[in-house]
Amino acid sequence: MLTTCPNGHVPEGGERYCQQCGSLIDRGAIQEVEEEPAGVDGAGDRTTAVVRPAPPAPHAGGGSPPQDGQPSIAPTLIVSVLCGLVGLWPAIRHSRMAKERGRPTGRYWWAFGVPVFLSFAVGAAVLAMSISSRSTPSVSDPGPSFPSTSVQVTPSTTTTTIPAPTTPPTTSVAQTAELQTWPDDPLKCGPSPTPQSTPFSADDEYNVTATIHVWSAPSIASTPLGEITVTQYGSGGIGCPTASQPTVQVTCKTNGDTINGPFGPDAVWEQIPWNGSSGYVPDEWVDTQWDVNSFASC
Repeated sequence: MLTTCPNGHVPEGGERYCQQCGSLIDRGAIQEVEEEPAGVDGAGDRTTAVVRPAPPAPHAGGGSPPQDGQPSIAPTLIVSVLCGLVGLWPAIRHSRMAKERGRPTGRYWWAFGVPVFLSFAVGAAVLAMSISSRSTPSVSDPGPSFPSTSVQVTPSTTTTTIPAPTTPPTTSVAQTAELQTWPDDPLKCGPSPTPQSTPFSADDEYNVTATIHVWSAPSIASTPLGEITVTQYGSGGIGCPTASQPTVQVTCKTNGDTINGPFGPDAVWEQIPWNGSSGYVPDEWVDTQWDVNSFASC
């Protein structure tokens, strides 16, 4: 009676695994070997061994017999990834099984070691980042206080002068006649001439009877464009024309601010040429006489 592996190989000693195919040798499965006489060929008697494998013994735990191949590394890998050092238990168990079956065992230690090493590396990196963020002062953190050193800064004596915008010199607006208050005195310059059918001025040139401004519009709230200065007056004083007064050329008339002069309130303004353009002067201080009624409207 000889012991064989499931593939019929006869082991030479007491090995647990067959040296020819690597299968587990079940010592409980005894195979009958019949020795039959062989013919004598002059070298002595010989026998021929006929091996008949015995039926395999039932598995002690019931069910199918255990596999004789390489144990899977999946349990070790999964447990090591999810539970870390707990993966050492399936690594030891499966490496022993592989060793008993004559299989390599290094893959189980790699399946355990690589995930554990990576988990430790990631944890260390996260811990280092957390410590670094805590040690870095925030914007609102004033940080440690140090004794301050006062530094006296001497202000520079150099001053920069910004030139003021230049404006053409003009007489104060308050000094002109149209902006002053006058008592009512219709006969200031004597009786007014009676209106006639002929023009008072044939060339539309009229004497200015007081120092006044030329305005951009028929209003004292508009911009003063310049000044017409009168230095001599008639016997009645300011407002009374003489032959030496400056003259203006009237182009048209319009209504504007009411001017209260000595000759009564007057809202008529005349448009005159001024510095290549045009301006307005109050009729109260221009000696237009009855010609004002014939001026064209602006």
